[in-house]
Amino acid sequence: MLAWVQTAPWEQLEEAIRTNIGSGHSPRTVTRLVHLFEKRREMEIWRREREEHGEVLTERDRLWRAVERREKQRQWQQQTLEEILCLDPGSFEGMIADLFCTQGYQAKATGGTDDQGIDVKIWNSSGSLWGVAQCKRYGLESRIASRDIRDFAGSYLISGAKTGFYFTTGTLTRDAKQTAKQLPWLTVYEGAKLLNYVHKIRESHPVAGVTPRENYS
Repeated sequence: MLAWVQTAPWEQLEEAIRTNIGSGHSPRTVTRLVHLFEKRREMEIWRREREEHGEVLTERDRLWRAVERREKQRQWQQQTLEEILCLDPGSFEGMIADLFCTQGYQAKATGGTDDQGIDVKIWNSSGSLWGVAQCKRYGLESRIASRDIRDFAGSYLISGAKTGFYFTTGTLTRDAKQTAKQLPWLTVYEGAKLLNYVHKIRESHPVAGVTPRENYS
């Protein structure tokens, strides 16, 4: 798999990452996969820049443009964070469901007093339940404990879904992160990773970038 990641067409690699190609592999393999993907992504950015500007960028040019990208990313993260913090928990679940819908899935926020530990359900094009998600719109200083991850794991197993996601505006404790790493089907989005995920989907699907707060209510 790792050899394929280094040579696969970029569009196929993006699709494989989006559909959780790392599922079932060891944490070490997944870490290596992420590293290779980021390296390929940087190369793809440089390739597109060369096509756009019709020139081979110097090392200094690449450095300056990397700095510009980081500053833009910081601004996007700040804007996304401010938006999310304005949402109530139910609206946050709706936003997450909307992000999956823009990627071609059918998704619905199902959270409530009797949600059985599942906040969002995600179906593939054939109508089969593909994924489930837990969404925790907490304060920035709030922590997700390992028992929270284990509780969601139980809900996931009962659901029969193929994969699971944990989205939170808080952070995971060290024990919670260790617990999550032991679950190959689980992808966790917290902190900057959550903000980057939201922005990436909106950037890839511009219509998702026009989603005022009331659309999630």
